[in-house]
Amino acid sequence: MSPSSAASPSGGNVPEVGASDYLRSVLAPVHQDEGGSVAITVAIPAGVVSGHAVHPAVWLRRMAAEVRSRPGPEQGKDAVARIFETHASRRDDHTLSVNALMDSINHVYLADATLTSGSAPVTPGRGTLWQVALADVSAWTVGEPGPS
Repeated sequence: MSPSSAASPSGGNVPEVGASDYLRSVLAPVHQDEGGSVAITVAIPAGVVSGHAVHPAVWLRRMAAEVRSRPGPEQGKDAVARIFETHASRRDDHTLSVNALMDSINHVYLADATLTSGSAPVTPGRGTLWQVALADVSAWTVGEPGPS
């Protein structure tokens, strides 16, 4: 038996799927549709981050807008914002095959994110952008903490 498969009760081999593969499956529709999003909570070494997973290009454009909205010299802000916009224009995930898409998802791009470390939120309320490497995710769930 190969290390990537296990015997099923019916005697056939079932490929083993890791936790990050399940998370990639949840993120895949978001990576195919810039208008989509899904509420996600992930546990990382720094704490728990919750927010709305969005398409990387959406996240990058929002990051550019965030840079431009901050105080500071316009020339410097514009140069940094253009870097994010250039990367956003190169994202064309909706044309990838399913396998290529799944292989390309290595981060969760969260909008309206909140990092909680201990019992207190570390990041301010809504609007915060956060990028989390899947390799850093130890646990995750669909949805955000709070009253149902």
